[in-house]
Amino acid sequence: MIPMRTPSSLLLLLAPALLLACSADRPPAAGSFAGEGARPYAATLPEEADASTGDGDAGADGDAGADEGRDASDAGSGEEDAGAPRDGGPVSYDEAAICPATIALGEATRLPFSTNANDVGFSVTRDGLTAAWTTEDAGVVTLHYVDRAAVADAFGPERTVVGGAFRSGRVALQEDGLGVAVVNPDGLGFSLLARADRSEALGAPTVGPFEDLGEQGRVELALEGEHFEDPVFARGDTFLVYTRVGAGSSRSFVSTRFRTSAPFAGGAPFGEAALGGEGGQRRVVTGVSVDLRTLFVWDALAVRSRVVTLSASGVVVSDVELGAMRDVQPSSDCATFWFAQDGDLFASVRRP
Repeated sequence: MIPMRTPSSLLLLLAPALLLACSADRPPAAGSFAGEGARPYAATLPEEADASTGDGDAGADGDAGADEGRDASDAGSGEEDAGAPRDGGPVSYDEAAICPATIALGEATRLPFSTNANDVGFSVTRDGLTAAWTTEDAGVVTLHYVDRAAVADAFGPERTVVGGAFRSGRVALQEDGLGVAVVNPDGLGFSLLARADRSEALGAPTVGPFEDLGEQGRVELALEGEHFEDPVFARGDTFLVYTRVGAGSSRSFVSTRFRTSAPFAGGAPFGEAALGGEGGQRRVVTGVSVDLRTLFVWDALAVRSRVVTLSASGVVVSDVELGAMRDVQPSSDCATFWFAQDGDLFASVRRP
């Protein structure tokens, strides 16, 4: 486990990204997506945001209600606070994470669509209805993807997009299965292959929501000798986690947007306590739990995947080895896991 660094607020680092990403819309659903010691990334559901953006009178009433609550709290507080621990110890108000800190997987099942080539960059939607990955043959990269209508169904026939417009490696499926993010051939930007329905084929790569990241790649990363890798969508496709890889370094970043019709902002360093990559270390986020409290991380140096658990405020509270599989990602309920191992694709169910 990597020693924790001095806590620092990722919220401050994210501020420029949040300003660039947005309009008057409120952020997405509440959650924490920060590095060690950072304050939580406070956010609200879109419908909550709409309800909270009324006129000035509504805001005044809200303030009055808050004052009444404070008065009632003050009136009820005596020498002994009912909410304080009687033994003087600390109190935690964190809800339990969806995924446990230590995960034991059952027997792995090789997926029928796994090819005879080296399957890499595996990505599966949280609902388990769409999967995508890449293969490479004689320098030609192919994107593969399959769909099904329900988890009880078999996956349909494999469809492919032959490369030229993207690199080999991890791809990122949108949570609705209607788009796949790929890394551009030069590594200095991302592209999106999209479709209107899962029954349709993916379209040609376009810049999609990655215009600002592409500009950053051309201006900043090219100058610093870095490139992008390993995209992962999270929080309803309003977060994008990725790595910036340079000579002797690999750093995880997170970019945000306030709504799915907006572009992703330029991004900020993410989870440095568990994901810092100086001195040749290479740790890559491959999956994120739906509550943003658990990261599934591939440690290329150790050739192992790990489970990194965060507190609600983004502090790394545990960092546990999972196994030799890579590209690990969970279902919404953290009961089913998808991963690659030895060039093949697998699924496994978590043991109680």
